[in-house]
Parts: sequence; C-alpha cells; structure tokens
Amino acid sequence: MCRGCLAYVREVGDWSAPTSFTQLAFAGVLAHQLKRRAGELGYVVHNRSGPASRARTRTHTTPAPEEPNVPVITAGQLSLFSMPRTWRREHLGPVLALPRLPAPAQELLDTTAAAYPRAQLADKRNVPSGAALVLHTLLARLGPHAPIPERDIRSLAGTVAAGTAATRRVITFLHAHALLEADELSETPAQLLTEVQHQVRPRVPDLSQERRDRHDEKALHTRIAELPAPMADQLHAWVRVLRGRGRFRHAPAGFRRIRHDLRIAWPALTSWTAVGLDLRQVTAEHITSELARRPGNVARGLLSVLRSIWGALKQERLIFLNPTAGLQLPAGVHLPRPLPSDRLAGALDRLDGPAARLIVALVAIYAVRTVEVARLDLADPDLARRTPAVRRGERTHLVYLDDLSTDLMADWLRERRRRWPKATNPHLLITSQTYRHPASPQISYLPIRAAFNQTGLLPRQVWADRILDEAHETADPVHLVRLFGIHPTIAVKYVHAAHPDKALPRIR
Repeated sequence: MCRGCLAYVREVGDWSAPTSFTQLAFAGVLAHQLKRRAGELGYVVHNRSGPASRARTRTHTTPAPEEPNVPVITAGQLSLFSMPRTWRREHLGPVLALPRLPAPAQELLDTTAAAYPRAQLADKRNVPSGAALVLHTLLARLGPHAPIPERDIRSLAGTVAAGTAATRRVITFLHAHALLEADELSETPAQLLTEVQHQVRPRVPDLSQERRDRHDEKALHTRIAELPAPMADQLHAWVRVLRGRGRFRHAPAGFRRIRHDLRIAWPALTSWTAVGLDLRQVTAEHITSELARRPGNVARGLLSVLRSIWGALKQERLIFLNPTAGLQLPAGVHLPRPLPSDRLAGALDRLDGPAARLIVALVAIYAVRTVEVARLDLADPDLARRTPAVRRGERTHLVYLDDLSTDLMADWLRERRRRWPKATNPHLLITSQTYRHPASPQISYLPIRAAFNQTGLLPRQVWADRILDEAHETADPVHLVRLFGIHPTIAVKYVHAAHPDKALPRIR
C-alpha cells in the first residue's frame, strides 16, 4: 500500500468512512520498486546503506521481530495486479500470535467451530489445527471483504504443512460464505463438501476382527498347552518369531495362519511326543518317515511348516542343527487330461463372427498359443501356400492349413477389409479400438477369451487337448516337436500321458 494511502487512512480511518471509495494498492515485489521523491505523497526516503546505517545496525543487539510484509486488504480495496502470493514460513507464527482480527472476520471465524468441530483454534494441548491456522492467517492478512483465490489457499496450506483434508475444509467453508475465487481446473464445491464430510466421519474400529484375533490367539495357546513342557516352550518361541517379536523384527503373521500351520504339523508333533521326543531330539530320519506316510501335496505342506518351526528355533539359538536342511520332495507332475468329445463337437458352429472362428481354429487344430495368435501380422499368412508363419522368439514355425482353416482365414481378411478399409494396424487381428491406434498394438487377451467363452472352454484346455490327441496317434515326441513346434520336454510329457508304457525317460 502506498504511503499516501496510509496517510489517508490515518487521518480518515479505515472503518469510519461515511461513503464508499476505491483504493489502489501495490503489494508483493512491486512495493520495493516504487521510486518517489522525498516528501511526494508522504514518501520518506530510507537510507539502507552507508556508515550511519551500519552504525545504527551495530547499536541494536536485539532487533524487534519484523512484521510480515503482507498488507491487510480493507473493505473497498481492489487489486491492481492479480499475482499469486508467496507465503514465508518464518512470518507465520501460531494462531494465537497472529494479529487480532476485525469484528466481521472474528465473527466469521467463530462459526467454524460449529460448522467443523475439528477446525477449532486449538486443542487441549494448545496446538492449532491445520484448518484453523490457514483460515485465521487468510482472514488476518487478506480480510473477509473480497474473495480469496484458491491458489493462495493451497500455497499457504503447503507452507504451513496443512493436510489435504484441512485444505479442502477451508475451501468448502469459504465457498459457503461467498469468499472463494475458485480455480478453473479445481474440484467443484459439491465434490469437496462430500469428500470433507466423508473424511470427518469417525472411523469405527473393526470389532469383529479383533474378536477373531483374540479367539485365534486363545485357541492357539490352548492347543500348545496340551503338549509337554519342552515342546510347548519351543512352539511358543516359534509363535513369537512369527508374530515379529524374535531376534529379528518383521511384519507379524496373523494368529489364524499360525493356527493353520500348527494344525498341519499337529499329527507329527503328537507322534514325536508319544515316544518322548522334543524338537531338539527330532532328527532328519524322523521327519523323513513322517513325510513318507503322506501323499505328495500333503507331504510338501508338512515339510514347509516344519521348516518354519526349526528355522525359528535356529534363529532364536534354541537348537544347534536344523534337521530340515537339505530335505527335498519331488514336485508333482500334472498330466494333461483329454476333453470330452461332446464338448468339442460343433464348437465352430457356436461361434459368432469370423474373428472368433479363426482364433478358436488356430488353437484347437494347430495348437497355436493365444499370445502367438495375437502377435500374427498381415504378412505372416501366405494363402497361396497355406502356410502362416508363427513367430516364437527368434524362431519361426510354419503352420500348414487345411481347407477349412484356409476358408476361415479368407473370411476374416474380407471382413477386416470391409469393416476397416483404412486400418493402419499391421496385425492380423484388430478391433475397433486398435485398427487406427498410433501405437499399433496387438489385441488383448479379452477378445480371445470372449471367443472361447462362447464354447464354454478355456484356451489352455483346448490347446492341451489337441497335443494330447496327436500324442495318442504316435509315441514319437519328435513328431510332436515338428508338428506343433513345442519344447521336447513338453512333447515327452504328453507322450507319457498318452502312452505310459511306451514313454521315454523324462528329460530334466
């Protein structure tokens, strides 16, 4: 604000003007760049350099704190320049140390306690909240007479480290009192009000989860107490490690999971207790004999839990040797199963559209993987020779089409040309989202899965059934490798499933 304006305010008063008036103000960096002669408009020259100034500076050992250089905007005052304000953190003290508010601003601030209980001036520790600090500062520095730009509110909130909820609460409150100059790209006040109401809603603790945890903890300790003292103490140490209270801290496991693991290991633990053994006396032979009594998946689950128990005891230095170290169980081999013939009969007739029929035919007849179908380009199919090329890494596998597949390929090419004559995507299969996409992406898995959903089958099932059907015709895995371009290990696996008595030794 210029010095002449200040002199006018001192003489007339800022609240006692009988008539309305218009007053211009210079603020921010422009306030330090005004050049006026001494005595003009009440301007006083300040000597900021020279010996006298330095002498005065040396005499003041404890200078008084400088007031913030942010003028208070009074009623009827307009801004000459619309510039974003820069707030300095050292100029912003606690709420109780800010200048006293005028009567209209104080009345407006008092209504915040009724509107938002969390936006009070101070809590029981006499610490101001973020919303109260931002709102008090804005009303003290800018006044309650003109709309406050939203960018200034967010800038001040970032300076005092107020949270997002506090900022939105202030914006919503000022908008309700017609004191907000909203940004063009900001959220609507209705959205802000809804989010603020959602955030101030008290959180209800999940009592049911707490009850389940207490029940699982009690049931776990009750079950462990049924064992003799040495083994019970060792299992309690295992529980402490899983709960993250061992020698090495980590995220705690839930009591329900620990109960599940104890239930898996309980038959083995009780059998060792019956012969008078605790966990220090159990050897690898005892564990191996227990694993041999169980089928594959059950044995692997038991071994995993036993490794957890002895690993925890080893970590807590309660044992010297871990008997589960080095124990391995062979992984289960899942042999493919053929699909019923009635589910495959008439599958192409149930499909809708040439694209779906081509996709299912390539997978069901030639065992082309779905990812390879999506990767096909327009240059890959050679209808003259009936040999589309399927790229698999650095190799290329040629597929020899029959008459049916050739007709399906030609039908799709005609449909593609009719629907998207100006398509720029070089892939063979395209959709309405990808035909002119600048990145020319391949189709996703969703259109392929939608085609198989019409048949009620999964792509993996159809692919495996085709290879297994060919393996029933021959026991030679080399033939499967040449026909479908699969890995020799996969070929041997399907030959083993089709001819268990003629299968070759498994390749590791």
